[in-house]
Parts: sequence; C-alpha cells; structure tokens
Amino acid sequence: MNLTVIDNNLFKPHKNLCLISDSSEYGYILISKNASSYCRSFFTTGCNWTYDRYENFPDTKFIVCLRDPISRWVSGICEYFYRYHRSFNIKNPQVLKFISERLIFDEHTEPQVNFISEEIYASNNIKNMNLTGIYRKLIDLNRLIFFKVNDNLSDNMYMFAANELKVDITFRNKEKKSYNTTDEIPDKKRNADILYDYLESKPDVIDKIKKLYADDYKLIENVKFYGSN
Repeated sequence: MNLTVIDNNLFKPHKNLCLISDSSEYGYILISKNASSYCRSFFTTGCNWTYDRYENFPDTKFIVCLRDPISRWVSGICEYFYRYHRSFNIKNPQVLKFISERLIFDEHTEPQVNFISEEIYASNNIKNMNLTGIYRKLIDLNRLIFFKVNDNLSDNMYMFAANELKVDITFRNKEKKSYNTTDEIPDKKRNADILYDYLESKPDVIDKIKKLYADDYKLIENVKFYGSN
C-alpha cells in the first residue's frame, strides 16, 4: 500500500511508545485518542505489560487501534482545548475559524499513520517521490494486528487475550462502550457538540479534514480488523 509522506516531526516524543509483553512476542502501540487509556489499563493491569519503544523490538507483533479520523479529530480538538485553553469559547466564530485553518494542534490530532511509522533520512529519490530530508514510512503492516475503535473493541480485546495471549483477564470493563472520555467530561462533550454542528454546516472543512487524514482513511480501508466490527 502506497502512503504519502505526512510527518512534520512536531510531536516526535509521543511517537514509537508501546507496551510489551514479557515474552516480547506481542506489543501494543499507543495512538492518542484511539482508546489508548482503556488499552493501557487493559495491557498493564490485565496483562502486566511494560512500557518501551517499538523500534527496540523488530520481531514483535504489535496491536494497533484505528479510529474514524473525523471522530478522532473532534475528540482531539476537545482534548487540546480542555488541557490548555479551557476558558476559550470555541463557539466563537473566530475560534472556529482558527481551528478549521490549523486543524492539527498536538499529538491528539496528528495523523494516526505517524504513530506506526519510522524515520528515514534521504538525500535523493524515495520510491520515485523526489523527496529529500527527514520523512517517515510505515512499519511492516504484516507485523500489526489491527483493532477498530468502536463498541466491539472491549469484546475483541478479551477475545484476543483469551485466544492469542492465553491470558485470563481478571478485571472486567466490558460495560464501557465508548472508550471516549470526551463523552464523560461536560466541557469536552459541549465542545464536541459545537464542533459536530460546525462541521455539519461546513462541508468544505470536512473535505479539508479528509484530505489531511487521507493516509489514515487509506489504511483503515485496506487492513483487516481483528474480531467483529
């Protein structure tokens, strides 16, 4: 699958973070706003996995959760403003205009493919793309086990733990269906509703978002997801 180069290295410290099993046979790559809080708890508390960086494990099979890009973008914007600009009224037309022009603010809105890619350095042609400098390429997709962030994620995770990891997870969290803290915090929920209303009236902004995350859409459309979707 041919993906374009999209990395701007703005949020490099957040990339390549993973959890690793004791045997190093399996790991989990963290992608911000992709049920990462739920998965961190699942694999640390439930499986006793530990933090590391995935470039240290070239033979490990990694679990990766992917999410609808627009849903993730809305959640990511809400996270950013909740953390750093909680007093802002994002319903203000100027604030909405600023958001729609910038689109990416931190790791929570950075393309998902950036979290499963590695840096490459080039001084000449890369796959006939005529690019130079520092770029990123996807790690081998055959090493990745994809899960979709939806209401079936928890069931699929428990199924994977039982069938593949041979682990009986003692704590249960299957009642949590959204995996999205945006819906659980009033300020975030309010801003999310504002953003969805704004997008509904701005198809041009939706088009910009889809173009920005074109590689994410391409990846989601071309991979096979574990379990029921």
